[in-house]
Amino acid sequence: MSRANRIALIVIGLLLVAGIGWYVSWFLNNHERHYSDVLVEISPEARRNKFLAAEHYLRRTGMEVESVSGRDILANLPPVEDALLIGCLGNRLAPQRFDNLVEWLKQGGRLIVTPPAYWDEDEEGNALLEELGVRLMPSEFAWSGECIEMPAAGMGNGEASVEGEQVCIEGQEGQDVTDDEGAESSDEDDLSIVLIDVPSQGREVTAAFRGHRYLEDVDDWASWRLASEEGFHLLQYPVEHGVVTVLSDLDLFRNEKIGEWDHAYLLSELTRDSGKAWLLYSTDMPSLPELLWRHAPFIVVLLAALLLAALWRMLLYTGPRLLQERIRRNLLEHIDATAEFGWRVDRGRQLFENNRSVIEQAWRKRHPGLNGMEIGQRCEWIGEKSGLTANAVYRTLYGEVAAEQDFIKATMVLQRLVSGLSYKREQR
Repeated sequence: MSRANRIALIVIGLLLVAGIGWYVSWFLNNHERHYSDVLVEISPEARRNKFLAAEHYLRRTGMEVESVSGRDILANLPPVEDALLIGCLGNRLAPQRFDNLVEWLKQGGRLIVTPPAYWDEDEEGNALLEELGVRLMPSEFAWSGECIEMPAAGMGNGEASVEGEQVCIEGQEGQDVTDDEGAESSDEDDLSIVLIDVPSQGREVTAAFRGHRYLEDVDDWASWRLASEEGFHLLQYPVEHGVVTVLSDLDLFRNEKIGEWDHAYLLSELTRDSGKAWLLYSTDMPSLPELLWRHAPFIVVLLAALLLAALWRMLLYTGPRLLQERIRRNLLEHIDATAEFGWRVDRGRQLFENNRSVIEQAWRKRHPGLNGMEIGQRCEWIGEKSGLTANAVYRTLYGEVAAEQDFIKATMVLQRLVSGLSYKREQR
């Protein structure tokens, strides 16, 4: 490369660098950085775990929290200093599991539940809720909405206590609320707004429960109650060192509702002073493959490897190919097989047509005088020579054979015509 070309390339490169630098400087001086929030679809984890947002909120407050599913946690309860929120406790508990849960509560455990269904005197309800005297009822009559005197109690043993004070309970209709799972509510359900006077906060804490339902404290054992004009929506029962909090519904802690009103604050107060909060969002048992992968992944990997090895072995050939034994059939077997095939196809009709055509041609070849005769004369002449009637010869050589009996007779006539040809040949 000449010196002039080298200098030209250097100049061009410097100009490109200068141009790029000028464009970057102009872009930065004439544009500003802006941030925008873009709504995206709900993640699969949020679809699966309805308490995922509540889990993140409690974790941000500094509490140790974990969301779980299945029934393992009911069989192996957490430490007694922890709080357990169960999305659906179910109507029936095994006696051993019920005894373990009660013992866990007596030792200091905190349980947050909601009744699984409306109370029905003809059906057996949840043993724990029956023991506490809690019933979930559909609201039919409205309360007067007056202030009521609350007994000494506290919200999760926190600052939001209402001991010796009057708490004004107001009921009002709110916006429509929809239960995503469609368990027991419809799109037309109203919210029941509950106002809780918390002196430590200097304001009223608001919670919105599903309307048209309320809790009934049958034995009046609850130490703390929250109510709207429809009825109670929160009942708290001390069980020796532990506490059971029963809510009319847990929708206010779901992903789409935890950020509304003061639901997040209410959840933090219910789980306050707990070592760890456990959020059981589903008691459905996982599928067998999921259980195997969760508890014994090496077995799943081993089974998959064995399946792949078996498929590979089925496609693998080792050694030379086996020679197929070729059996040659004799001529008679081929003829017999051909005749059998022809018989299966058209019951021997085509074979019969071929045979009588060959026999007729043999007679005409043996006796050329038959070629100049009419069919009737030819049949009479052949019948005289073979000892058959002219009518039998005509039906066999030229007539239509339809019935099975006629087919048998025509076959016998053909055999006699063949015998007549052989007899004439022997005489010669």
